[in-house]
Amino acid sequence: MVESDLADLFDADYDWKSIRSAMLSWIEDALLFERVNEPNPANVRLIDEPFRLHYCSPDGDANQPSLIPSSGFIEDFLGAIDIEALGSRSPRAKSYVFAVHRATAVRRRIRPLRYGAEFVEAIKSFSDMDDRGRSYAMWRQVYDHFPSSEIKMCFRFDFLIETRLDEAIAVLTSREVGSEQTARSTLARRGDALFCPVVVQVWLDEEGNALNDEFIERFLLPDYARNGGEGYIDKNLEMPHLRAFRRNYCNLSKEL
Repeated sequence: MVESDLADLFDADYDWKSIRSAMLSWIEDALLFERVNEPNPANVRLIDEPFRLHYCSPDGDANQPSLIPSSGFIEDFLGAIDIEALGSRSPRAKSYVFAVHRATAVRRRIRPLRYGAEFVEAIKSFSDMDDRGRSYAMWRQVYDHFPSSEIKMCFRFDFLIETRLDEAIAVLTSREVGSEQTARSTLARRGDALFCPVVVQVWLDEEGNALNDEFIERFLLPDYARNGGEGYIDKNLEMPHLRAFRRNYCNLSKEL
């Protein structure tokens, strides 16, 4: 690893608050795990309060259950749960104690909430396989530039481009250098460091034709604006709206 890469790594590690915000936003707000701070009887002021993440089973009596079915939780998170923690029964299992700030984790001898931790890897594994939240639809009404009766459907596809590891994993496993899972995890980290994953967006219209860059930048890339943006307003297309849109679109197509 060259010196510049180490500097980037240290800079990223120093920005622990952004890491904390991003991870807990997904774990708490999206997947509905409950974060509970660890007791601090001495009232010592800490840079980062240690915490556990509680799983609230949909089969239990929680007011707001976590959005992971019990079967999926048992399969993916078995090694990430502190079975010896007080009250860590199956409907409300608890993670190990975490801190995102690395120095706090080292000083308190607890686990850093970073890639490589069992819980984070379990979250990633589940999220990679779960299709909820990967597709969405919205209605954007543009006040000018188009006839009032014109409806245009635009589709965005996001492709994650990562290092291909199959041949490298086969070489390592054939030489009996650890298990296949260990080889995959190790090579994935090295591959991400050498060839940073990128997301490529492709925009198509309802005919499957690529949209031009000017149209995309002007009408599709502006941020979602429920209360209205510069010349447009957005609305989520929930199922009732989607059904109405399908009916109206079919009727409009017949009229045209």
